[in-house]
Amino acid sequence: MLAHAEEGLAYLDKALALLNNTHDAAAAGQIPIALDTRFTAASTFLALPGFFNRGPRGNKLLHEVLN
Repeated sequence: MLAHAEEGLAYLDKALALLNNTHDAAAAGQIPIALDTRFTAASTFLALPGFFNRGPRGNKLLHEVLN
């Protein structure tokens, strides 16, 4: 089961790495992809147990989302 969690975290890391300026723009009435991706990653990272060592990155992402 831990392997599945690590795999999912790897997908989130990859999604974050692939974000660029084009993902910051939103279509009319939609949330920008970058904002949605960062919020999803932050929520996930902050909900994980400490041994995953994702808390600091989750806090950083949440700060980015709020700004």
